[in-house]
Amino acid sequence: MRMHDRLHRIIASVLLVITVPACTTWEVQHLSPEWVVTQYQPERVRVSAPTGYRIVIKHPVVSNDSIVSGDDSLSVALTEIQRIEVSRSDPAKTKLLALGIAGGLVLTGVIACVATNCLEFDMDLLQ
Repeated sequence: MRMHDRLHRIIASVLLVITVPACTTWEVQHLSPEWVVTQYQPERVRVSAPTGYRIVIKHPVVSNDSIVSGDDSLSVALTEIQRIEVSRSDPAKTKLLALGIAGGLVLTGVIACVATNCLEFDMDLLQ
């Protein structure tokens, strides 16, 4: 494997690790889980139980005594929920992500240019 191929893979891996969690954060809610779901109508919630499990529910709705995912594939009883968190976008993390991606692209271009000697030109043309 050539050196610049390996470097491209490393850069792509770093960008992937940065982008996965970068733009959102979880905010703990100090209100009842039922109130949070019905009033905020969040896209995703993360619930924690006293047993230690944490689970993310997409498009949650309150149905009877449970929080149910929008596609009915998941249900957690309200009495089992110790803590509820709401996913929120984080502008600072989003800006950092954009800067990281831009920096990675510039670095990739510089490395590719150096590897291919793209700046080589004939000095006789300047005279």
